[in-house]
Amino acid sequence: EDRLSGADSAPAAGGLADAGGGYGLQGMRERAALLGGTLEAGGDGEGWRVELRLPAPAGSIAADTPFAEEPK
Repeated sequence: EDRLSGADSAPAAGGLADAGGGYGLQGMRERAALLGGTLEAGGDGEGWRVELRLPAPAGSIAADTPFAEEPK
């Protein structure tokens, strides 16, 4: 499984994750599902968090393989 997450410490949007009137989070969830994955988003008590989980393709790099830092 591959996981990508992002978070910030701003106050959560009061639980209105899908109330923006657009297709942002719902579209992201649908795309994740098409790839066999999931997307979760919402307040976590300390701010806002988005997490994408996708199945790792066969032969992919192990999750615990360290990556080199990008040059500065």
